[in-house]
Amino acid sequence: MHILVVGFYPPDGAVPDLFRQTVEHLARTATVSVFCQTDPQLNTQEIAETHFIPYSKQSPLSFLSQNSWRELRAVARKKFDVVFFYTQHILQVPVAFALQHTPQVMWWHEPPGQARGRYLNRIMYRSHDAIMTRRAAAIVVACKSMLQLIPKRLTAKIHIVPLPFNERFTVSDSRHSPLAADLIFWGKVEPFKGLDVLADAMNLLYAQGKLPTLSVIGPGNMVSSCPQLLKLASSYPERIRITNKYVEHSKLTAAIRDSRVVVMPYLSAVGASTLPIAYHHAKPVIASRVGSFNDWVIENKTGILVSARTHVELAQQIQRLLQDKALQNRLGDNAYKYYIDNFRAEAINSQLLKVFQMIK
Repeated sequence: MHILVVGFYPPDGAVPDLFRQTVEHLARTATVSVFCQTDPQLNTQEIAETHFIPYSKQSPLSFLSQNSWRELRAVARKKFDVVFFYTQHILQVPVAFALQHTPQVMWWHEPPGQARGRYLNRIMYRSHDAIMTRRAAAIVVACKSMLQLIPKRLTAKIHIVPLPFNERFTVSDSRHSPLAADLIFWGKVEPFKGLDVLADAMNLLYAQGKLPTLSVIGPGNMVSSCPQLLKLASSYPERIRITNKYVEHSKLTAAIRDSRVVVMPYLSAVGASTLPIAYHHAKPVIASRVGSFNDWVIENKTGILVSARTHVELAQQIQRLLQDKALQNRLGDNAYKYYIDNFRAEAINSQLLKVFQMIK
């Protein structure tokens, strides 16, 4: 089977990590070519062909170069069994039209109405989704909960394949991490991740004389996303540490390894790539009862679920878990077993190959 994998993505974060990882794993069991932006981090040793085009967020019109159209014409002349659109990006649309006679699969990461960012970005997301879902022979989503957000006319095309564990979080710094804490949150800081709910929960615990430490790691606009957390951190600098930037994988992995509990107070979630990482490191999770967490967190077995936007319940469960070491260990052990059964990259790619075979 010859698969063309297509993707456009930011320079850092989970999406480029998982795109590169998926390409490398698929290339071990199938013939894989790639059409994407110029990416020096992509391991091309096992890839049949790479079609790089000049594109970056800083210079979005660079894709209009002669080289881009030359590469697009080159892939249009090739024979592929399947085209796999890994990301949601408007630049995938011309590729879909150029290869209109080849069966196409898209991974739908952001459901209708969930696209984030500026108004123009939301318009482009909607345009992309309308075109690509109509052209796709199969649509991959990460969790059952996303089915509630998808038009019924597309239900027959849907295949559920979880997000894999990001293998860049395997190797950690050997020293004890200065970023570790009783509670850890990591990932891009965005309003839907509920960090101000977490701030209210921590404030309640502090008012009761309970003083757990919290580490928040990740880039993003904290002033607009979580002003309450910023305010609380300024009042308790010895208890709350904010690292508002990308941290290299080995250092972030060490922080996760050395922390006690992972907290995910999201307001919505359609496929959080952070949860497989927590499970891989056998960490108990406290997550909101929303989206993919309903599918992936088994109540009181791999983690604890709380109602979204409810800081009192979140505070209660934080205190319950932090004071019960046996419960932490039990949840962590079960979380690791869940990772083994559900989130290993090899298993995820086997599921993708089955989807490709069905439409080939």
